[in-house]
Amino acid sequence: MADQTLTKHKLSDPKKWVYLYSDKLYRYAFYRINIREIAEDLVQETFLSALKSADQYRGESAELSWLISILKYKIIDYLRYKYKHKPVNQSDIEKIDIGHLFDDNNCHINSPSDWVANPSELFEKKEFWKIFEMCLELLTPLGAQAFTLREVENMNTVDISNILNITKSNLYVILHRSRLILRDCMDKNWVNI
Repeated sequence: MADQTLTKHKLSDPKKWVYLYSDKLYRYAFYRINIREIAEDLVQETFLSALKSADQYRGESAELSWLISILKYKIIDYLRYKYKHKPVNQSDIEKIDIGHLFDDNNCHINSPSDWVANPSELFEKKEFWKIFEMCLELLTPLGAQAFTLREVENMNTVDISNILNITKSNLYVILHRSRLILRDCMDKNWVNI
């Protein structure tokens, strides 16, 4: 049987964390929150929490993975607080305009084009993420957060509904409309090579 010894990772000097990880953590937070200032604040809170709990770091994961796991909980806490204290009204959902995607009979005008690019290759392209960020800004904050929790974080609908303080039915409508808008925007703005 092969040796299954876990590699222990050593914690680097916390003074270097901002230089080493702030850009990656910021992108992670921004794509989930879609508000620059909040994403920056959550990254700072992550560094503070990591600094306070540095003695609990066991080295079972890479340092960046550990920081991302802290940030993930900071994001979820922020969303829970935000939506627990601000009930969603129907006007938040109606702001997502998809009328241009349908004809008078409510049929899709144009089916989304097939993407020939490999998704894992797109993930590495900075240009793709710039266009995606621009398209994500077309959504309401609720739509952007619902989309990223479901499609990026792979959270289940029950948890997302609880975090965002909406019903599962509303979540399904928001996700459907958000996907249509994102797909339409990406089709129009991303050169599919």
